[in-house]
Amino acid sequence: MRKPAGKYADVVASWSGGIDSTGVVASLLLNGYRVRLVTLNIYGGDFAKRERAARENLMPVLKDCATEGDGEIIAHDEYEASWIWAFSPDGTEIPRRNKHIIDHIITAHCMPRGIKNIGMGEYIGADSWLVRDHVGGSDADARSLAAYIYAEYGLEYRLLTLADFGESRYKVDRLGLLVEAIGPHGAGLTSNCLYDYDQHCGRCYKCIERSVSFKMLGLKDPTEYIIDPTKSETWVMYQQQMMGENIVRHFSAVDEDVRMPKGANV
Repeated sequence: MRKPAGKYADVVASWSGGIDSTGVVASLLLNGYRVRLVTLNIYGGDFAKRERAARENLMPVLKDCATEGDGEIIAHDEYEASWIWAFSPDGTEIPRRNKHIIDHIITAHCMPRGIKNIGMGEYIGADSWLVRDHVGGSDADARSLAAYIYAEYGLEYRLLTLADFGESRYKVDRLGLLVEAIGPHGAGLTSNCLYDYDQHCGRCYKCIERSVSFKMLGLKDPTEYIIDPTKSETWVMYQQQMMGENIVRHFSAVDEDVRMPKGANV
């Protein structure tokens, strides 16, 4: 990845303190970008406290990345955002979450400052509907939010992310990139649990894939879990699923342009 210059020097990055968003921010800083961090506090309770503690512990690590890579953390703005409903009452993820985050980041943070780059940790998975509903593609595409940004805001806005969100090894690869950037201890400071506890629960799928990823990288998992995720009957299933072929690329969406996905029709 090239060092940034001119209009590509500044980025507004969505940062929760999880593996994916922290990996994006660390990589941007190591590559010399000036980054404005935006945190949207969607949840309350112990969940919010756990994520806030993760960000506080990670901030010195990210500042070291900035020093090493000649990047800069311009600011870190936090906003209460309970209006972004991430989960329904039965715990099912609502796919429009990432769309709402993108819309807020572009309209409230990028446009007023003339910034054309958006950094985001994950941008497909549940958001694959965006291609069908907003861009017109017949099938879900691996760059749905990039396609949505193109259709809604134009080609000049670039989505910068670590890798396409997909099946197989994506979490292993992302954790590996984060470990490479900030070390195993730094990666262990991130927060990824879905539930409202002050520690990682060890039961949800994010805790399990986190545990599997550390194992597959040959690293000791420094995370403190309430319940040991390796005892879950789904742990082995996740490990088998994540042993598939690597299908992601580092900073796969970082190009001079964000092109329309194949099959999309605007």
